[in-house]
Amino acid sequence: MDLSKDQLEKQLRETSRSGTVSDITKLLETTDITSQDSEGFTALHYAAAGNNIPVLKLLVAKGAKVNSVSKNGCTPLYVASQSGYIDTVNELIESKADVDITTKSTKHTALLVAAEFGYNSVIKKLLLSGANIHHNMNKGFTALHISAQHGQTETIQLLLQEGCNINSQTESKWTPLMVAIWNEQYQAAEELKNNGANIHLKNQAGNTVLALAAVKHTHLVKLCLSAGCDVNTQEYELNWTPLHVASATGKQDVVKTLLTHAANVNIPDRRGNTPLHLAAHQGYRNVVATLFDAGADIFALNAGNLTCLDIAKERMYIEIVRDLIANIERVNYKHVTGHPWS
Repeated sequence: MDLSKDQLEKQLRETSRSGTVSDITKLLETTDITSQDSEGFTALHYAAAGNNIPVLKLLVAKGAKVNSVSKNGCTPLYVASQSGYIDTVNELIESKADVDITTKSTKHTALLVAAEFGYNSVIKKLLLSGANIHHNMNKGFTALHISAQHGQTETIQLLLQEGCNINSQTESKWTPLMVAIWNEQYQAAEELKNNGANIHLKNQAGNTVLALAAVKHTHLVKLCLSAGCDVNTQEYELNWTPLHVASATGKQDVVKTLLTHAANVNIPDRRGNTPLHLAAHQGYRNVVATLFDAGADIFALNAGNLTCLDIAKERMYIEIVRDLIANIERVNYKHVTGHPWS
């Protein structure tokens, strides 16, 4: 049974992924080499996706467009780079592939997708071929941001050696170090820190790397503190310190770490809330106890004239209410008797 035009074109594309030169040669006798599937991928895209270099060479020799783009702007070079196929990348570049064509939705380039997956041999070839190391995809992310996000430490080393800006900021002012911290990529964050990343920069919301780490884990907080981060720096919107952040999210280990590094336990935010107010509001009993033991003012009033006890009562956190009342009695006893015990 004879195949239709569409069926032949589909067969050409699918055979290009893993078929032989003779298979493709026969199909090309009756099939358009530039035909595209529903997503805009050509036979050359399929050959690149299959790392099928003999077929890829044949297709190029027969007139396949080396810079053909899919509906989303993916070229065969992008497809090969996404899979780390260095030999296919070399062949496409020798065939005059444009190394900086961007995808339509995210403005990715072959370099950025290689950075995402840590394909360093591909990255080196692309850079040697003139790829723009400073290209910004949507929202201002660079290859360094992408490698930091995905924890590609060796790629970070390579990009820095090749001149990537370690403190480049996205449209919302995120640095690669911030991205690494937020995505809990400790080794990537450590690599950036060791290479001199600026720990004092703030993103658009006013958060430093320490404030971002405070939402995550103690080892990230310690990394930031070891680099010299200001433990009491405040963000823009609510004037929260890292201790506010950790207290509001119930990160007791982080709270303890910040306190041992001289975090001010009684700084109020824009609404007058101390870390103790926030911990009481969220019902984090252990955090409330830790803050009180560190000298948190149990009588501090926020902008609504509420103490942490008032808040705990409103939220009906009975155990916290009991703890706070007991602590108030201890404080009052010390005030009256001068004795430090209860």
